[in-house]
Amino acid sequence: MPSPEPDSARDPVFDRVTAVLNQKGGVGKTTVTLGLAASAAAAGRQVLVIDLDPQGSSSWVLGVDPDAIDVSVGDVLHKAPLADAIHPSTWSDALPGSVHVVPARADQQDLEDGKPRRLAKAIARCADGGFDLGRYEAILVDCPPSLGNLTRNALSASRHALIVVEPSALGLRGIAGVADTIDEVWDHHNPGLELSGVVLNRVPAVSTEAARRIDELARIVGRSAIWDPPIPQRVIFNQAVGERRPIHAYGRQVLVIDLDPQGSSSWVLGVDPDAIDVSVGDVLHKAPLADAIHPSTWSDALPGSVHVVPARADQQDLEDGKPRRLAKAIARCADGGFDLGRYEAILVDCPPSLGNLTRNALSASRHALIVVEPSALGLRGIAGVADTIDEVWDHHNPGLELSGVVLNRVPAVSTEAARRIDELARIVGRSAIWDPPIPQRVIFNQAVGERRPIHAYGSRAREPIEVFDRLWATLRRTVHG
Repeated sequence: MPSPEPDSARDPVFDRVTAVLNQKGGVGKTTVTLGLAASAAAAGRQVLVIDLDPQGSSSWVLGVDPDAIDVSVGDVLHKAPLADAIHPSTWSDALPGSVHVVPARADQQDLEDGKPRRLAKAIARCADGGFDLGRYEAILVDCPPSLGNLTRNALSASRHALIVVEPSALGLRGIAGVADTIDEVWDHHNPGLELSGVVLNRVPAVSTEAARRIDELARIVGRSAIWDPPIPQRVIFNQAVGERRPIHAYGRQVLVIDLDPQGSSSWVLGVDPDAIDVSVGDVLHKAPLADAIHPSTWSDALPGSVHVVPARADQQDLEDGKPRRLAKAIARCADGGFDLGRYEAILVDCPPSLGNLTRNALSASRHALIVVEPSALGLRGIAGVADTIDEVWDHHNPGLELSGVVLNRVPAVSTEAARRIDELARIVGRSAIWDPPIPQRVIFNQAVGERRPIHAYGSRAREPIEVFDRLWATLRRTVHG
């Protein structure tokens, strides 16, 4: 007597299963699958990836050699126990959680002809065999770039279908066919299946073509079906895949460009101006920006990395000159093949003046962030700063905007500081002042003097760390939307 069909519309284990699909290859299904897995594992969760793509990209990135395994997903579809095919990945050392994988082998291509409920039955047999898939926060099925039997197996075993799309003319081809396949599987094999969303992958920072294709996609699937945020176009994703590492192992990368001739940022970040060949001054004289980028000494103390384009005192001579030099240097980077998109943010530390160096910074920036101390002297000249931003916007950079004002060295209790903050709000508007303010703390001076990031002090700097984490979150939302 044949075994009963698994009821994936009712069995709660299927609620955890998501098929990641598109019939077009090269849109980044594997990147999205592994990025989601890494995020869950970074939060301390367990995740299972089932690799249904005969190319086995997910398996390879997760460190599983198909020639070294006894049981693959192809064997599972031929009734081998699913539990026997689950392998640990090599990502465990880099993440607090874990990612396991049911790996692929090239011979599973033969399964493109066959029954579409085999994977669902294998998942159901797990419970019957005493293996609890409920230990996994999510089960992600990486589908092949087709709408054949393997993808139908994934959809028949899933509660959720997640379509990955690149916003290009080729990327959107066949989306209607993917949606029709989901409807067909829902109708004939899995009434619990739903289209849970569409993920936009490899989205350029600025592209009229991409924006037009996203609008086209919204007309097909509905604006509410498109998940936010989109995944940006970044070299680091390709690097992570090539190095077989989770994206979270890289932390965030930030570039600091030190335009202040005093070079305080450069010094705190551990760069000796006498030991470098190319400084930001050379960049403003047309040296390649990429040649002036140096690693900081903060890498050992942080999960991400901070790079710096350092200053030297001789750049003081550049206070007279053209205000678009830095913007042109940044533009030449892309022309020279160096992708600044690897950096989550590029922060330009300006000199304490409104001269040519500061105008260079503003001409090269999308965002202007004013730092103010709430005192009578601290507020002097704020109107002049705002006027300079307006002037640069008008003559050199129409994309520039005043994105916010950060209050620094704010005493815990001070009537004078409160009065100055009210005065500042009347000048720039209360909504322009970012929250929280940076408090007056000795630990900041200590961190600068010891040339260490504030995060290196741990519990001793709990409040300052929280303040900067929140300010960073505001900046990130401002930069990336």
